[in-house]
This record gives sequence, structure tokens and C-alpha cells, in this order.
Amino acid sequence: MWKAVTIDAWLAARKTSLEDARATVTEIIGRVQNEGDAALRDLAKKYCELDAIAVSEEEREAAYEQVDAQVTEALVEAHARIERFHELQKPRDLWLEEMEPGIILGVKTTPLNRVGIYVPGGRAAYPSSALMCAVPAWVAGVQEVCACSPPPIKPITLVALDIAGV
Repeated sequence: MWKAVTIDAWLAARKTSLEDARATVTEIIGRVQNEGDAALRDLAKKYCELDAIAVSEEEREAAYEQVDAQVTEALVEAHARIERFHELQKPRDLWLEEMEPGIILGVKTTPLNRVGIYVPGGRAAYPSSALMCAVPAWVAGVQEVCACSPPPIKPITLVALDIAGV
């Protein structure tokens, strides 16, 4: 049964202490700074119940078996369209303009070496996010693209990431 409450009482009931969170976050940051990837693996196991951070080749192959072939074809077509669009959008690598005698202005476009993308997950799958984040990076000339997604990663997301070359 609902009862009338004041806004102040309602807000007060929803306030949380940040001190507990701050202590946990400080501990996590310290561990990652001191232990590096070993801490990340341990924390992933603790908080996300993950045994491995990376997806195995077997998991990737099994994902294709769980995704309808027509859906896979649609993802391949979407990849091609996204790639075409971003190729057209890509700026020239270098342009120079002499604004006045002796005054040359220009822009040089240089891709990043490595990019990390986040593909939302959880209750729903977002394969389009995998394509829309990874494909433009490759088109831009990024050398290495890695992705993260909350567990469990949906098969369609794995297929999209594979099609995107991640």
C-alpha cells in the first residue's frame, strides 16, 4: 500500500553513502596499478564470475552455429554498408593551403594505433554497436581494435565482432 511521503523523506531514503564505494574503488585502482592484468583477471572473476577475459576461438565458432544464417548475412551486408559510408566520410590524410605568401596552413589526419570499443550487453544484444564502433576505426586506419562487453556475451554480438574483424 502506498503512503504519502514528503519529497525530502523520499530522497533521504534513496541516498547512499559513497564512502563504502570509495573504499572499494580505491582498493581496485590500487590493485590494478600494482598487479596489472593479474588483478584485472582476478577482479573479473570476483565481480563478473568470469574465468577468462578473452573469448576463445571455440566460443567464436560456436556463436555462428547459434545465429541464424540470414541474420549473419544481414550483419555482413551492414558491415559493407557501414564501411562504404565511412570510406566516403574519411578526410584526406593531408591538406595544405597557402593562405598568404609564406603562410601555409594545413591539417594532417593520423589514426590512433589502438582503440578499445564497448559493446553494450546484458539482457539485450547490440550487434550494431559492434559494427558501428569497429568498422569506422578500421577505415580510419587504426591498427588494433579490441572490444569489451558485459557477460554473458550474446552469440550475435560475437558474430558481429568477428565480422567486424575484432
